[in-house]
Order: sequence, then C-alpha cells, then structure tokens
Amino acid sequence: MVPTLAEIEEIELTEQHWEIIRFVRQFYLEFNTSPAIRMLVKALAQKYGDEKGNSRYLYRLFPKGPAKQATKLAGLPKPVKCI
Repeated sequence: MVPTLAEIEEIELTEQHWEIIRFVRQFYLEFNTSPAIRMLVKALAQKYGDEKGNSRYLYRLFPKGPAKQATKLAGLPKPVKCI
C-alpha cells in the first residue's frame, strides 16, 4: 500500500523515507496524534540530531509537505494543524 501511495504522491521511496515513516508511526502510537511539522522537526532533532531534524531535509524527502505526506504514507490521519 505504501509504495502505491508514494507513486501517487510522486515520491520514490528510499531508506530515508522509510525512516521518517516509521518514526511518524511510532510517534502516533506514543502520543495518539500525528505530528505537525514543528513537532516533527523537534522530535526528529532530539532522536537523530540536526542533520535529519530540520525542515529542509524533510522537504527534500516530502516536497508537498513533510507532515502531511509522511503521515499519509504511514496510514495515519493528517496532523491537526495541517492544511
């Protein structure tokens, strides 16, 4: 299912994408909410450091919106503060 959604979103999945998708799923299980972009960046920076915990990195992976696309590919509801 994820590869099909990724194709629709025009994303060629790499290990970096999967890392973020798994992270978003774990975040949802822990906090019962999908992370908005600021929350996602902060949580990623805490776990992986500034190299991956920044919006520039995330937008390279998910150009139409990291929080929106990552949660969609993870099969989760879109973040509350997401347009």
